[in-house]
Amino acid sequence: MGRAELFDPDLVTPMEFIAAFWVIGEILLMEPESQVNGFVGVVDCKGFSYRHSKKISLTLIKLGIRLAKNVVPAMPKRLHLINQNHFTTVLYKIIKPFLPREYAEMIHFHGDNLEELHEFVPRECLLECFGGTIRDPQITEEQYRDLMLKFDAEYKALNDLGYRTNLTSRKT
Repeated sequence: MGRAELFDPDLVTPMEFIAAFWVIGEILLMEPESQVNGFVGVVDCKGFSYRHSKKISLTLIKLGIRLAKNVVPAMPKRLHLINQNHFTTVLYKIIKPFLPREYAEMIHFHGDNLEELHEFVPRECLLECFGGTIRDPQITEEQYRDLMLKFDAEYKALNDLGYRTNLTSRKT
């Protein structure tokens, strides 16, 4: 679940945002059920503004789509957007031609109609701010850091996978 109003685009670059999102996603995907069954995302677009949209480039959009499609070890089932505004709609129109058809079909816009969202996502799976029954966790920076450190060994193991290149030893 994401909340645009909590993200200050002047404090974080788009690549830092993707990196942070990636780390959080890796924690969530360590759950085997997510890998087998996929996942559902809910994004609250309230507060998404021109300041946010001007930080998003076509290159960044293509990178995000490529990562989601080819790298994430779980399939997204649906992405629900709530409280979308003009900037969200414009951004979606820019992104849509680059989305694989199956991704475009899984995106659902609900506006401020949380009852419609609840037809897809049970209240028991949503935070109170989305009309759900889960209390909004108040996580301190220290608790968040401790959570990241708890998975440090897993991150190191994941970073050892894949292809290695050594650009510094290349002869010119």
